[in-house]
Parts: sequence; C-alpha cells; structure tokens
Amino acid sequence: MIPSSLMLEAEETLLSESSRTKTQYCIFRSGERWYAVPAIEIREICTSSRLTSVPFSSGVLAGICNQLTEFIPIFSLARLLDSEANLTQQPQSSLLIFAGKQPWGIEITEVTSIIALDGLVPHENRGTENRGTQGRHRFLWGTAIYNQNVINLISLERLHSKAGVELTDWWTDNLSVTPHGEASQQGTAQ
Repeated sequence: MIPSSLMLEAEETLLSESSRTKTQYCIFRSGERWYAVPAIEIREICTSSRLTSVPFSSGVLAGICNQLTEFIPIFSLARLLDSEANLTQQPQSSLLIFAGKQPWGIEITEVTSIIALDGLVPHENRGTENRGTQGRHRFLWGTAIYNQNVINLISLERLHSKAGVELTDWWTDNLSVTPHGEASQQGTAQ
C-alpha cells in the first residue's frame, strides 16, 4: 500500500504538470527570432496597415493603432529587445495587441500557432535584472522548442514597463514646450 503522503505529493505533481500543459501560448516570429506569450493576454492580431506613425517619437514607438475608438500604442519589439536593432530590417506585417486596463501592442512578422508548450525551461534570472540589462535577457523568462525552433517566452510586464520608460525618457530629453504651448523638437527623431 502506498502511503497517503506520497499519493498526495504525486497528485500535486500531476496537477502542476497538467496546469502547465494547459497554458496556451501564442507562438510568433519577429524578424528571424521566435517568441511566445500567454495566449490569454492577447486581445487581437491584426495587420500593420492599421498603424499610424507618430511624429517626433522614439524608435521604440512604431505607431498608434485605432481600434473601436481607442488609440493603442504599438511598440517595436526589435527595438525594445535590442536597443541597437537595425532600422532597415524587414517590415513587420502584423500587430499583436495585448489586453488589459491599458491595451498596447507590438509589431511582429507572423503568428504561427496557439499551443501548449511542452518542455519549458525557465531562465534562472527570471526574478533578477543581472543578465544583459541592456539586452533581451531581462525580458525573457524561459525557452522551449517548437517545430525545431527555439521559442523565447517574453515577460509582458517587463517589456511594457521598458516601453513606457524609454518613450517617456525620449520625449523628456528631446521635446520641449515653447511659450506659446507648441511642442518643438530638440533632438532628431530616431
């Protein structure tokens, strides 16, 4: 007979494995790299033709999308993950818009599927900022393999926070208000 404590532990392990495999992730590509976010966080996937650029804005802000009388900021994932991103990269064809109190989105190349990812490997630095504070590692919390591609799982909280900080800093550093209340550009648009 199996002790009840071992049975309970085995059931908890099965339940936690079951809940992990039930989480669905949206797998998408940006440039040549593959990423994933929890599918429950996605509000809409649409074409980038709905995107309007914003004059005098930072390179991290790809533009604004108007959706059902809401103006939603859309950010450049490449610029957020890598501040040295090449501006001449291939054009992004889709937008991934996230739900929440303040909807926002990112430019992407394509969405491939929404699935449960097996074999997730969490990054050890998930709760810290010690790896590559200038690079992509601070926004990634794990990896998985899907269709022979490495899938990087993105922390939406960290990515959104970085987008807000970079945009605010850029506007603070590069724009000023004239005595007549008009904005003037001090630097050059990226």
